[in-house]
Amino acid sequence: FAVDCLKINGSFTQDIDGSAENQAFIKAVNNLAHGLNRQVIAKHVETPVMLKHLKETGTLYGQGTLFQAVLPLDAVATARTGKGKRRA
Repeated sequence: FAVDCLKINGSFTQDIDGSAENQAFIKAVNNLAHGLNRQVIAKHVETPVMLKHLKETGTLYGQGTLFQAVLPLDAVATARTGKGKRRA
């Protein structure tokens, strides 16, 4: 199977606590992915409430400002190579 994981667009995660349709969609994506032995990554996870709802739908991975603030690209490159000083 050519897909390693499925990513859920932030437009679905941003209103997960107020939209039964978004919750149902995310749960369906998780069911499909898990049936194919694949992982799901939710994008734009920004609050503990969003994280709670995502865990309830079976989502195991997330990206967003709840986990890491947005960084300038050159700061990420510097951090990965270890050259120069990291920006705060």
